[in-house]
Amino acid sequence: MKTWKLIVSLLAILPLAGCWDRTELNELSITAATSFDRDEDQWVVSYQVVIPSAISGSMGNVKGGASQLPVIVYSTHGPTIREAVFQSAFESPRKLFFSHNRVVVISDEVARQGLKPIIDVYFRNPDARETVNVLIAEGKARKIIEQLMQIQIIPGDGIFETMRTENRLYSALPSTNMYELAMELTSSARNAAIPEILISGSRPVTTSDQMNSTTLSSKIRLG
Repeated sequence: MKTWKLIVSLLAILPLAGCWDRTELNELSITAATSFDRDEDQWVVSYQVVIPSAISGSMGNVKGGASQLPVIVYSTHGPTIREAVFQSAFESPRKLFFSHNRVVVISDEVARQGLKPIIDVYFRNPDARETVNVLIAEGKARKIIEQLMQIQIIPGDGIFETMRTENRLYSALPSTNMYELAMELTSSARNAAIPEILISGSRPVTTSDQMNSTTLSSKIRLG
């Protein structure tokens, strides 16, 4: 009897689905923040990609003692958002991974033309999460995700934590994620509030040399 039970159990296990595919971490480009701009009739999608080898403390050290930044930012172009994202395969050795994306920054030019294409991509893409926070920037959105922060290692995480801290302690600004944005735009009111993000100060901070100071020439600020 016990033998038959064992045989039946083994036969029941056989049809169960196993791990049919896998992607190793060293094959992924983990994206911490993205931005959307327009260049005439082209979409410009920018990615703030984490460099794992540089994240061992506040900054990593490469050979020769030079500081290595924890992120790199690059952009791709295309007539649609999907085609722009697909263009990354021509210049990146790793596949973009959006599940850890914390913030999406949209230029005011893109917002005026309509947010439907961005929302549509986020709801259709299985890697993207609808809980990502959305912000709007005057001028080019890419400049926001290029800006470095001192306290937070990864700027995308720093922007997200700044929004969460403001919402918890002061709550003067709306905290809107992609799902809430879609629901508000499809409601009877058909309007939504998106917080502004800007760079206050003079020269943008985009290099490791500029970080070696107690005072930065500019910083990211919620508007």
